[in-house]
Amino acid sequence: MNLVNQKIMKKIILSVMLFISVLCFGQVKKVVPKPPSFKITYDKFEETYLYNAEAGSIGIYASGTNKDFTGIKYRALTITVYDSYLTHASDIVLLFSDGSKMYIDTEEELGERSGKGLWKYYVIANLTENQWVELNEKIIVGFKYHIFERDYKKGNEFKKLVNKFYE
Repeated sequence: MNLVNQKIMKKIILSVMLFISVLCFGQVKKVVPKPPSFKITYDKFEETYLYNAEAGSIGIYASGTNKDFTGIKYRALTITVYDSYLTHASDIVLLFSDGSKMYIDTEEELGERSGKGLWKYYVIANLTENQWVELNEKIIVGFKYHIFERDYKKGNEFKKLVNKFYE
């Protein structure tokens, strides 16, 4: 094989390898979202089941008499926010996909130091039954916790968590 043919052959092989690698990297992997899962524990002193679940920065904490989510005696909404400075935080506003908002009064919470120089703000909000029904029917797309405004991309996943109490 002469030198010209070798160069042409190398170019062809290189082009084929490049084409194959572009095809491989261009493939989109379909990610199937996992159904929401609850951490369920049993409190032998209170004789109740405790449910704890999060979808991103919004979660549910609840207690009930049965492992299958029936007999719920208490449930609360939790929100966690990380930010770079310390402040006193209170009150929540949830923004739904239809443009409506839910205003929730909370006790003032002070942040605590977390890793990487951030402050962690955590609040537990006790909602009315009507507010839980609204959460069951709507999808959260954003929230404001005191001065911290966040988009919320796990609204569908959180709705599934709330729906677990209404099945």
